[in-house]
Amino acid sequence: MPHLPFRGLVHDLPRAADGRPDAELLDCFHRDGDAAAFEAIVRRHGPRVLSAARHVLGHSPDADDVFQAAFLTLAREAARIRRRPALGGWLYSVAHRLALLARTDAARRARIESRRPAPAAVEPPDLAVREAGGILHEELNRLPEALRLPLLLCYLDGMTRDEAARELGVGVDVLRGRLERGRDRLRARLVRRGISLPTGLLATSASPAAAAPTESLVRTAVAGATTGTAPAAVRTLTRLGTASMILAKVKLAAVVVAVVGLVSVAVVLGATGAPDGPGGGIRADGPERTPGPQTPSHRVSRAVTNHR
Repeated sequence: MPHLPFRGLVHDLPRAADGRPDAELLDCFHRDGDAAAFEAIVRRHGPRVLSAARHVLGHSPDADDVFQAAFLTLAREAARIRRRPALGGWLYSVAHRLALLARTDAARRARIESRRPAPAAVEPPDLAVREAGGILHEELNRLPEALRLPLLLCYLDGMTRDEAARELGVGVDVLRGRLERGRDRLRARLVRRGISLPTGLLATSASPAAAAPTESLVRTAVAGATTGTAPAAVRTLTRLGTASMILAKVKLAAVVVAVVGLVSVAVVLGATGAPDGPGGGIRADGPERTPGPQTPSHRVSRAVTNHR
């Protein structure tokens, strides 16, 4: 995160919508420490980030922490992702991952304190639906990004295919193919865990409506990301999210290395066992000679040898 003077105090930032592209706004923040540019990003993408958090956590204080942690992650990763075309999709995915971490941590605290992790008022009435929705979010999070983002944007964020394709910078046909592959892979993962994927399950998981973030939440998120004053719980959640993303990349790299190693071994074994030519192997001491006609002296020599 840049350590340059910010342009004005947080409470003096303009509230008017900034029409500059995400990449330009993020570049201004990274290069000049422009807090106004960062606030414009928070206001532009805040409703969707809060929506991603509430899909998993409901209307709980943990969702507000996820909101702040998502934008703190953005501030820390600005140098790496400022040229990324689909910033909105990236933020939504980060918020979804952070919300799952927050829910896991809440469940751990609940076990320790022997209490339920969320008020009954925000829980789905059907325990089976609630558990299925939780497993659904877990398996969504395990999908590769190319398959996960289309599902998140179209089913949880409520985008049309055209809107999601524009957000991700791909054609509609490409997006349709990724949606189909993503649904198939998600269905297979859920079946292995004893859950079918009916048509309404994704819609049920997307049911909590997300209101626009409050002015206080926006200002807190901007201040935390640009001045390093985020609450301890938000900083901890951000570190957990960063570690989770790094671990996912390490696992992917390990899989790639393993596949390359297996292919290399197969190539070596194939080369070792393959014939050296159409006529079979070549002897180490040179090509095999075809015996010519035997002379009388050869026949006598062989007879003497056999006699001995």
